[in-house]
Amino acid sequence: MGKGTHKATDARLGALLDEASRRGSCLGPRNRNDRAALSRRVEKGLVVSPYPGVYASPSFWNSLSYKPEQQERAILLGIAMLHPSWVFCHVSAAIIHGLNVPYRMHGAIHVANLNGSSSRQSKQVVRHRIRRSQIEWFGGIALTSPLETTLECLCDSGFREGLSIADSAARLLGLSGSELRDKLSDLGKGTPGIQRALSIAQCADPLSESGGESIARATIIRYGYVLPRLQIWIPNPLDQKHPFRADAIWILLDGTIIICEVDGIEKRINPEMTGGLDLARVFAKERQREALLTAVGAKVMRVSFSDAWDGQKLCQLLDAYGVPKANSPEGLAMRRESSAMMGGVPAPNGAVIRNGRLKFER
Repeated sequence: MGKGTHKATDARLGALLDEASRRGSCLGPRNRNDRAALSRRVEKGLVVSPYPGVYASPSFWNSLSYKPEQQERAILLGIAMLHPSWVFCHVSAAIIHGLNVPYRMHGAIHVANLNGSSSRQSKQVVRHRIRRSQIEWFGGIALTSPLETTLECLCDSGFREGLSIADSAARLLGLSGSELRDKLSDLGKGTPGIQRALSIAQCADPLSESGGESIARATIIRYGYVLPRLQIWIPNPLDQKHPFRADAIWILLDGTIIICEVDGIEKRINPEMTGGLDLARVFAKERQREALLTAVGAKVMRVSFSDAWDGQKLCQLLDAYGVPKANSPEGLAMRRESSAMMGGVPAPNGAVIRNGRLKFER
């Protein structure tokens, strides 16, 4: 085979990989010759294969190194190219829809079996009998609708994992937790696990923006602490036009302000979120931000993902910062509409939350 042929093949495969990358997808070639050519390039380190039969350029794959959910999504989109007749469902559909699926739920490929026959299970592919054929098309890929997908996942999830999915589903669909619960109740009558799904959906909050935030809130609910207000703007003492936004905030009855910041590795290494700053400058910017938050009288509680997942550790943090239990006298008072945290009467120091913003009304 001549050099010209090799160059033509390289150019054609490169174009296919680039096209897939622009769609946020790996390449799933159905042509046997293309698969063989790509496999040879994997052996030479020119191409990566994160899943059998699925390929990507190293630059594209490495760009997703801090986004495991997008890596999984890219693999699924590549698999869809290999199997155009498959209808994705359950966790796989949730990932394609962009829902926050905890990493520990990734792995198997979930495919809908719409003909009602018995499910066939394997290590890599899990097949589900689907009674409701609410199928959508996403870039040429067939998958269950966001609502159907959410129902499937919540019926099989624990509370912490499920709340992460439910929060992102509520945000995607523009629903409150109670609205999501009502829609799932109508859709899932008689479905095994429906009561579990409804109890999770009832707690959903579309303001929760990451899986870490959702899991932290699930732990707060599970252990009975006062729920914080989410995504609240905090005044910046140095620049009133550029306030900070806090993941979560409590205002105690005496006016103590507690801000909870859920740390995630993506916040520190994703160029889209760091503005291109190196890690040292990101940490310096975080310290400056925290110092300015304390300047408005707030106590800042930093929570890592492992803290959020470890109920005992998060409870220790909540206790150390003085967050009360929901059914304690202070907790009951904080939850009333008349409290400063809920936008009622300002605390003794003037702190109050109004229209998603922390204000000081003297």
